[in-house]
Amino acid sequence: MSALNEQIIAQTIRPRFSRVLARDEVYLANHSLGRPLDVYQEDVIQALDAWPDLMDEAWSHWMKVLNEWTSGIAQLLHWPVSDGIIPKSSAGQGLRAVLNAYPNRPVKVVSTTLEFDSIDFVLKAYAEHGAATIDWVHPSSNEQGIPKFTAEDVLSRIAPGTDLVVLSLVFFTTGQVMPGVQEIITKAHSVGAKVVLDSYHAAGVIDFNYPEADFIVGGSYKYLRGGPGACFLAVNPACYSMKTLDTGWFAKKDPFEFKRENEPLRSEGGWGWYESTFSVIPLAQALPGLRFLLEVGVQNSRDYNLQTLGKIREILAQYGGFVPENPDEWAGYALFATPEFKKVIKRFRDEKIVVDGRQGLVRFGPDILTGSDDLNRLAEAARKVLHS
Repeated sequence: MSALNEQIIAQTIRPRFSRVLARDEVYLANHSLGRPLDVYQEDVIQALDAWPDLMDEAWSHWMKVLNEWTSGIAQLLHWPVSDGIIPKSSAGQGLRAVLNAYPNRPVKVVSTTLEFDSIDFVLKAYAEHGAATIDWVHPSSNEQGIPKFTAEDVLSRIAPGTDLVVLSLVFFTTGQVMPGVQEIITKAHSVGAKVVLDSYHAAGVIDFNYPEADFIVGGSYKYLRGGPGACFLAVNPACYSMKTLDTGWFAKKDPFEFKRENEPLRSEGGWGWYESTFSVIPLAQALPGLRFLLEVGVQNSRDYNLQTLGKIREILAQYGGFVPENPDEWAGYALFATPEFKKVIKRFRDEKIVVDGRQGLVRFGPDILTGSDDLNRLAEAARKVLHS
């Protein structure tokens, strides 16, 4: 699709979202839960109807759903192979599969203090059970009071003996795009460590390409407009030989032969990382949003989003909002810092401006549906909410 402007969006894109756009609100929580297309139910209904219509032959349809979804995610991630895209119900499930592929415990992990709660909680649970030791990296700098990581923060902690580096591409509290990711991957590999990149707050909002990463976890809940449950673990072909304990019969060599070997012989390639029968419906639910994003193009969406974010930051700057020195270093939302962030969020929502917040930061996340009228309503609400 060609470069976006408000006229093109009004003519060709907004009509495809009539249901959510009928809501009387300015929705600026797209970084939290993405807005679905009107047609999101059609693929779900087809997947459900395949059951009574085809019975056991429904798997021919369901496998097409899986193949289209894994191919689309591979295209989105610039991943070298689509059979390395493993369906998961959550990003945390993907991380557990990686941790459970290490035969020796504890797994020595380097990670940051600003990982999303699901990743953070899994790591802390493994540490509690003695299955992992975590070297927590804190942000060493800030920009106008917003915590900020440098590449050196993480690089300096990777050393011989490190097994795994777990790192967000975009930090969920601040929206900072992590710098120096390729350097971190190279440093980790030089000491024999592997890298898990959490793409949940990056996929669909920034265009990234790290084919040398060992693993990428992510999901469809946010910028992919796919709702809950359609998550993934991307496994680099170089890691296919690793054997995770998070396995099941779909990972067997020739699973439909139902052989009973003495050892758990696994499929070659990415299928060796599957678990048991995967859930089809979340993948069908996620397909319309994934198709739409690939049609529009991540960089197209990013370019338009940066323009909108600039206008939102101009509005918030009048009341002390965060204005970054380099907008490209921040992903999908603008920030307003206040210790009373919960009260501010409620007051904005009372004005029908849907925002959210984390740890003292109110987050304003537009998408390509956010237009001039929305920004005018935001400016009026900001005068009421933030002026006081």
